[in-house]
Amino acid sequence: MSSESNESILSKLQNARLPLWITLVLAALLVFVFISQQMALSAAEARLASETQRLTEQFAAEKSALLARANSAISGNSEAAHLLVGKTLSWAVRGEQIRGNLGEIDQFVGELVRNERVQQVLVVDRDGRISLASDRKLQGAAFSDHFPADLLGAPDVSVSDGDGGLKHLVMPIQGLNARLGSVLVVYRPEPLLAE
Repeated sequence: MSSESNESILSKLQNARLPLWITLVLAALLVFVFISQQMALSAAEARLASETQRLTEQFAAEKSALLARANSAISGNSEAAHLLVGKTLSWAVRGEQIRGNLGEIDQFVGELVRNERVQQVLVVDRDGRISLASDRKLQGAAFSDHFPADLLGAPDVSVSDGDGGLKHLVMPIQGLNARLGSVLVVYRPEPLLAE
């Protein structure tokens, strides 16, 4: 019985070990699969975060470029329109100035400052004195006391930058042989698109 009992114990041990061994292998395999899946998930999350960051930066760059082009177009179109209006206004002021109709020119000035973007309108004579102004305190004063004198030197209608984001639209008033004066319109430009 002892040999039979030894065999029976051996077979019981083998039977007991085999399922334990298989269980350990399966547990190790499960742990390995879990760890590899976690690593794959972490790598996928990192790739997704990287791609999201890249797309966000690309979108921001494209948005900035589009806004810059749109703002450039707005500024260019706005200045072109102001130059056209300025040329027309300078001819109208010239005609009234030659006829001596200062009251008519004063009405032009009054109409212009009714626009919410127009800050000031000045008519400057050939000697650099302000003959008409939307701000009556400036009438009779020297132009160069309030604005850069070189604004009056432009040979044609021009738009330049002023203080505080304002623009200066300068319109020379030309006579047949000499310059009769200038008109200056100080205005706030079209608002640009913001990011």
